Amino acid sequence: MADKHLSNQIFGNALNLIPQLGAVGLGRLWRYFGNFESAWFADGNSYLESGLPAKTISQIIAGKSKINPEQS
Repeated sequence: MADKHLSNQIFGNALNLIPQLGAVGLGRLWRYFGNFESAWFADGNSYLESGLPAKTISQIIAGKSKINPEQS
């Protein structure tokens, strides 16, 4: 259980580094995916299904390419 919590924290911190996402977007990802690790590895269609706007989705995809969750 601790490993799952740590993994969720690592990916949550990494997603939090994407300024355009914000608290509302993080909440949507959490509710849709159930954890931040799944949200991190999701594709654009899944982000769209989660209710995020297209502009935010493009920022997430661009931001993820510049962030290493293990070092965030």
